[in-house]
Amino acid sequence: MKTYQRIAKELTLVRRAAIWNPGLRQLLNAAPLVVMFLLLNTRTVQASCSFNPAPDPTADGSSNSLRHAIQMANASGEDCTIELQAGTYTLTIKNTHGQENAAAEGDLDITDSGHTTTVLGQGVGVSIVNGNGIDRVFQVRNNANAEFRYLTIKGGVARDDGGFMAQPGKSEAKGGGILVQGGGHVDLYHVQIRGNRAIGGPGGTITTSLGSVSGTPGQTAAGGGLFLAAGTVYLTGSKVSGNIAVGGTAASKSFLFSTGGIGAGGGLYLHSGSVELISSTVSVNKAYGGRGRGSGGGTAQGAGLFAEAGALLTTQTTISSNSGFGGASTVNGYGGGAQGAACSSAAEVSA
Repeated sequence: MKTYQRIAKELTLVRRAAIWNPGLRQLLNAAPLVVMFLLLNTRTVQASCSFNPAPDPTADGSSNSLRHAIQMANASGEDCTIELQAGTYTLTIKNTHGQENAAAEGDLDITDSGHTTTVLGQGVGVSIVNGNGIDRVFQVRNNANAEFRYLTIKGGVARDDGGFMAQPGKSEAKGGGILVQGGGHVDLYHVQIRGNRAIGGPGGTITTSLGSVSGTPGQTAAGGGLFLAAGTVYLTGSKVSGNIAVGGTAASKSFLFSTGGIGAGGGLYLHSGSVELISSTVSVNKAYGGRGRGSGGGTAQGAGLFAEAGALLTTQTTISSNSGFGGASTVNGYGGGAQGAACSSAAEVSA
């Protein structure tokens, strides 16, 4: 027989689907008891594989590590559950030749297309995954699905866009805690995303065939806590706090004129797809525009969250105490502006 927790979860998924599906919403409103009957009498499908990695001092990458469990789940071709113990799981294996996308180095890549990997902790602040500043913490790609439940995700630093072999500082910096790409679905239930950063690289110089030299802008940094490139993300009872997006500085030589990079979505950045926040908090996140040279500093956009496109829905969610700071200019004093300290959006927003 299904547990209360299982039924509650399935009801939540049905309600979420109804938000975007008018036909399902009509059925749910007209016949709630029928929906409940179907849920109660549908066979529970358990995860086909499971792992129970050990926290520190277990070595990152060893047979009993979280990294190894992620790799095994990716290769399984099945839905998998990874049950964390109380303690901290620290990432220590750095990328050696640019961004690696098979969870062998740097961040933990979830890549099993069409399947769901569930990372189940013991509680916020009890089970912790620490990026340790070597890379972002998680990257969900290739149309894979992921669930994160009852844990803290911290200490991630994004310096690239997550592309294969991407070099630090040579592309936009996306998603310090979690980067979601490829159209998958990510569900965060009672998760804290805390103390993660996206840091844009500095601008460079360009020399033309005529010998003239110009400076390029600093790189954009977006989604200090979480960046959604495509797909869907649901946050329920979760907290996104203390994350930072910092735009890159302009080219360094004093005679060059270029702008600082944009810092956007210190907590969360929505590029495309849909994000729903339910009974969650987005607070004390920061966005900084990069320092400019002559042409002005970079702008800070949506320190709490920034929705570039797609759909953003908030229900009983608090967005507060976020702050944005435009970058200064080292030559003429024209600093960058700060837009939407709490939330900045060009997307469809519902509350």
